[in-house]
Amino acid sequence: MPRADGTWAPAAATLLSPAWGADGAACLLRCLAAGGEAVAELVAQKSLWIADPQSWPTPVTDLATYRAFLNGVGVRDGLLLTVLSPGAERQGNSLFPALMAKQFGLTEEVATGWVADVAARWGGGKHPYTRYAFARPLVALPGAGKSTALNPTAQQEFAELVLHGLSVWNDDAFAVTVWRPTRAVGLQDPHVWPTPLSSALRHLRWLPVAGDDGDMEFRTPVQVWFSGDGDLPPFIPSMPRSARHLRGDARALGRALDAGVRRWDDPVHAAAAVRELGLSLKQGAVPDHLSATFRREYSRALADTARVGACPWSSLADVVLAADRGGRLEPVHPRTDEPLYLPDEHDPLKLSLVELAGHPVLVADPGAAEQTAAMLRGLGLQIVPLSEIDVTVFSGEEQVLPEPDRPLLIDGRDWLVTVVGVVLELEGGRFLRRRTERTLRALLARLRSIRLARLPDVTISVGGVEAPPTLNVRSVPLPDDDYPTIAVWDAEGQWEELQACAPALAHLLAQPYLNKALQLGLIKIEKVLGDDRPDVLNDALLARALDTTAARVAELRRGIAGDLNGLKYRLRPVLAVSRTARMCMPPATRSTDAPTSRRWRRFWRRSGRCFPCRRPTS
Repeated sequence: MPRADGTWAPAAATLLSPAWGADGAACLLRCLAAGGEAVAELVAQKSLWIADPQSWPTPVTDLATYRAFLNGVGVRDGLLLTVLSPGAERQGNSLFPALMAKQFGLTEEVATGWVADVAARWGGGKHPYTRYAFARPLVALPGAGKSTALNPTAQQEFAELVLHGLSVWNDDAFAVTVWRPTRAVGLQDPHVWPTPLSSALRHLRWLPVAGDDGDMEFRTPVQVWFSGDGDLPPFIPSMPRSARHLRGDARALGRALDAGVRRWDDPVHAAAAVRELGLSLKQGAVPDHLSATFRREYSRALADTARVGACPWSSLADVVLAADRGGRLEPVHPRTDEPLYLPDEHDPLKLSLVELAGHPVLVADPGAAEQTAAMLRGLGLQIVPLSEIDVTVFSGEEQVLPEPDRPLLIDGRDWLVTVVGVVLELEGGRFLRRRTERTLRALLARLRSIRLARLPDVTISVGGVEAPPTLNVRSVPLPDDDYPTIAVWDAEGQWEELQACAPALAHLLAQPYLNKALQLGLIKIEKVLGDDRPDVLNDALLARALDTTAARVAELRRGIAGDLNGLKYRLRPVLAVSRTARMCMPPATRSTDAPTSRRWRRFWRRSGRCFPCRRPTS
C-alpha cells in the first residue's frame, strides 16, 4: 500500500488516514492535536497512514466501497498494536514474565499488571524442564502507561481510541497460547497467557468518568460502571456520552467487561454496587430529590447481593448501610449492640411509624428479607424484622384494643364496600397476585367486619418507643381475627375520616399498595359530591370519580355482588333434586302434617337410588 510519505508497505502494517472517512484515524488526529504528540508511540502511528484518496495511484470514485476493500485486504483503522517477539523456545521454568517485560520495554505499571496476571495462570507448566514456545507473537498497546501524563482532553481522546480498538482488534490480540508444539497432541500442555495489551486494559487508569466536581477523572475498568439499559443513576459516576457507544457494540462491550468493567444491573456485581451506593450516601452525593431513586437502586442491589450469597464487606468496620430514620435517608455505621430494623413485609404505615419512633430502618426489599437478615447477622448485627414489632395505641392512659361493641367502618356508608371492590378490581394487577372472585369476596367480607375507634387524643408506642403523631399518620390498624379495628383521630367529617383511615384499611386487608389508589378515589368522590352523604353511589358517579366508564363499573359491581343469573344456574340442581325427592315420596310423606325429621331420614335412606348419587346410600 502507498503511504502518505511516499513509501510502500504491506497492508497489515498500514492504517487508514482521516481523508478516508475513518473514525479511528479522526480520533487519533484529535488526540495528537490535544497534546498526544508528547507520546512518541502515538506520533509514530501517523507514519503508518496510507496516502489520501486524492493522491492514490488510481482514481477513487466510490470512497465507501474502496474503504471496504482496503479493510478487507488488511488495512487497519485507529491504533496499530505493537508486535512483541518472545524469542525462541525455552524451558518452562525459564519463562519469567518479569524478565520478558524488561525485554519488551514495558512501562513499570503495565509490567507489574502483566506479571500478576500471568502468575495467576502459569507456574512453569506440568513439564518445567522441557521446552515451551508461544503460538504467536504478543502485542502491546502503543502509549500504554505514558498516556496518563497527558492532559485530560488528550487522555479522553486516547480512551476513545482504545474503545474503538476494542471493536476492531482481533481476538488473538488479547491472549496467546504457551505450549510444547513438538510433542504429541495429548502432551502439548497448552496454557493461555494474557498479552501485555490485555493487562494494560485491566490495570491502567484509562477510562474517563465524570467526577463529583464535574471534572473528568480516569479509573481502571474495575472501578467503572456501565448500564446496558440506560443511563446510570445520577449519583454514580459514569463515562461521558462519547464513550458510551459500547451499548451498541456487542464485541467492544464484551471485551470491556472482560477487562473488568462492571454492569450496574448484574447480580454478580451487586455487592460492589452496595459498597458504591453506601459511599455515595456517606459523601453527601445523594440530594433529597433523588432519595426515591437511591432507595430503589439500593434495595435492588442489596437484595441481589443477599440472593447470590455474597457479602459486600470484609469486616464490620467497613459497613456503611443506607437507612431511613425520622423520615430522612442517612448512612448508618451499625454496631453490634444496636438493633437495625429490616422491612420484611410491604407495610408503608408500619414503616412510617417505626421511622417516626427514631428507629433506623434499613433500605431493603422485603422480598429478600430472609437472605438479607442472614447476611447481616453473619456480621454480628442485631436484625429486627418489622413484622415482629408491636404497635400499641393509647388514648389518655387507656390502651385501645379491638372490641365487638365498636361501630363498624361501613355503618351508614355501605357504598364504601362497592368503592373498595371497584378500586381493587381496577388496580387488581398490582394489588392481587391471584385475583380470583373468591379472593375479592374474602377481602370485602373482611372489610365488612372492620370496626372504628374514634379517639380524641392518641399516643403511639412502637416497639416500646413513643412515636409522635404527625399529619401524615392519623390512623393505626389494630389487627384482630374477629374484630379488626382502625383507630383514627384528628379527622373531621366523613370524607376526611375515610381518607385518614385508608392506610390502616389497606393494612388490615393485607393490600398495603391499595392505600394511595383508595385515597385518590375518595378525594375524587368528595369533589363530585361535596358535603352530601350518599346512601348509594350510582355507576355514573363512580365512573366519573374513578376515571372509567359506567359500563365498566356496572360490570365490576356485578362481579362484586354476584350475578343473579349465575345464582339461578347454580340453584337448578338443588331444585331438580328437591322436585325428584318430592315425586318419589309416598303420599303420606307428602302430606303437610307428616314430614318429621325421623321420617325424612328414613325416606332418604330408602330412596338413595332415586337421586343422582355416585352410589346407593348405605
